[in-house]
Amino acid sequence: MDDQQWRIDISDNTHDGGTPVPIRGNGSAGVVTWVADNTDDPYSCYKSSTLTMNVIQEGQINISEFQVAQDRDYIVRQYQNGVLKWQGFLVPDGISYPLLSNPNNVTLSAICGLTMLQNIPYKHTDLQGTTSAIDYCPMNYIRDILFLNLGAYLPVRWTNLLQCTAFDNEDIFAGSVQWSVNGEGYISYQSYSNSIGSGNTDAPGPPQTCDYILKGILQSSQCTIYLADGRWNIRRINDLVRTTVPYKQIAADTGIMVINVGTQNITKQIGRYGFNFINQNALVTVKQGIKTCKTTYTANIRDNILPNGSFDYIDKDGGLFYLRYWGIYDETNHFVVASDSLDNRKGYSADLIYEGVIPNDQWFTMFTGITNPLGKNGLSIDTNTMIAYVIFGFLLEITGGGGFPLHDDGTINWDGDPLRIKVILNLGGIQWFLKKTGFWVVEDTYIPISVDKLSLNDVATVDFNAFQHILLPITPPTDKVIAGYESNIQVLFRIAEGQSYKVDNVYLSITKGNDVYESTFATSKNTTTDKRELNISSSFGGYQLSNLMTSPFNSGNECDYRDAEIYTGTLTGLTSNAIMRCMYKAMRILNTDINVRNQFWSFDSTYLIDSMGTSLFLPLNASYDTEKCQVNGLVAIEIRNDAIELTEKYYNSNDSQLSN
Repeated sequence: MDDQQWRIDISDNTHDGGTPVPIRGNGSAGVVTWVADNTDDPYSCYKSSTLTMNVIQEGQINISEFQVAQDRDYIVRQYQNGVLKWQGFLVPDGISYPLLSNPNNVTLSAICGLTMLQNIPYKHTDLQGTTSAIDYCPMNYIRDILFLNLGAYLPVRWTNLLQCTAFDNEDIFAGSVQWSVNGEGYISYQSYSNSIGSGNTDAPGPPQTCDYILKGILQSSQCTIYLADGRWNIRRINDLVRTTVPYKQIAADTGIMVINVGTQNITKQIGRYGFNFINQNALVTVKQGIKTCKTTYTANIRDNILPNGSFDYIDKDGGLFYLRYWGIYDETNHFVVASDSLDNRKGYSADLIYEGVIPNDQWFTMFTGITNPLGKNGLSIDTNTMIAYVIFGFLLEITGGGGFPLHDDGTINWDGDPLRIKVILNLGGIQWFLKKTGFWVVEDTYIPISVDKLSLNDVATVDFNAFQHILLPITPPTDKVIAGYESNIQVLFRIAEGQSYKVDNVYLSITKGNDVYESTFATSKNTTTDKRELNISSSFGGYQLSNLMTSPFNSGNECDYRDAEIYTGTLTGLTSNAIMRCMYKAMRILNTDINVRNQFWSFDSTYLIDSMGTSLFLPLNASYDTEKCQVNGLVAIEIRNDAIELTEKYYNSNDSQLSN
């Protein structure tokens, strides 16, 4: 109808070429429909799309091949004037045709693939970033999911102006922000009881799904994703409240990322000077404003919160394997060689042998390098949300008697406290030491270890049952810890002259709880609370494995993000704040059909609408009939990013007082 040449190709995903088989369309031959995953929600994460094709089968193709195909066997591509506009996978389910007559009408459909991700287990491939180095930035996980796991190779364009305060002026998708550097984030964990009987450890379970990771990354920064104009588009909703938006784009490949930067005028008009209304059916409804947005971060937390406390992860240097995150602190500082586990599980133990300078003690502790002061720079924790310790302990085997006196019967003589550990809480510049009685003191002290009737090379479980529900000594001076505040915990094992012993599964478990942020427009007369959940975010506590962080020891310094000059805080708090700035008052919703003849229409747009002022409207649903040159069932919702005054409440989901 407007001299636009549209073509749809259906190709076998494994086919290496050949002569195309032509087939004719039959009225509305190519209709692309976008549907948001949440009704009337501007922050819908997925806007999945479907291409419906009505064709005439004249016997030249074998429809039965389509019917028995597997998911993603056939790729469907739609072109406008030779330019790719849409791509997806043929859906075999539901294809039917008359058995005994030709020609006949056949309806085929294809989907973009976003809805498949919930059933695709994530398989990780290390990818390079903007240099040749392996990079665990969020965009590499997006590439891993869309390209390698799903198989939908298309360029990715994104608009996200958030900044991590630890990495100023860097893109949070493709800069220094990292996720799951050691792979803990994309693995689920399952508790188990081992043969030794500690009963307080866990093992890697099934991988998370691609949906878990992609949605997690996008929702944490208030982004939506959809396929349009031959590319994947990722847009942060609050950053779309402008006529021209900045963007970054990468090609559909898995090599070194080359980022192209540009601006795009995405705002179109509906009315006299833009796309015309048709059918006289335009209808305006309203989504009521909210008073509070409550966002809960359901983090991935292992039973054992100490980084690599179960000694699952090792690093290779030459021909030796060293435990990751754990090492010896003394005059030289070095990592520890890994030995076989003490409980016959898949994993390792720490073989501790005194190699120091007499009479100085050595200390086995958590550290990431050689410059950490003893007892400092431990695992970041948030003393407001860590309600209580549940249990602390480890597996122990004494392997050499030189540093451990023996009784006549060959058992260890614990007189003089030969085996000592320290648990240190660094809080606001003050060091607190855990006593054997379960109390915290500021005096330097240790916890003596003794196991009755323990002989050399016996394996024992050291379980501090007396230390259950140990409350932290004080809370920070503010209502929440902020990036850069000192709040971390450290565990140390003394290795004295002549001593030789092994430890395994050093565990510290807590009452698991979720970060909760409530952002409230106090002066509003609205009463509704909008509830959101995140499974990936940022948080002060380094034991939350689904955090965006370069390591669990850096989480406390990397947890804050900045939304221009409006808000600074964790991504969980920012989610509540950003949503409130858009949804604090009623949002109008336009439902209409429009004529796009002789105009290039794209779902990747916002709209100014005649007689509705200067407000911008974001499309949620649309059905583009490329043959009739019209968009039916367009649903667009009003968006805003107002700098209103909001109050914030931050607490742990286990807090029975603040959660009410």
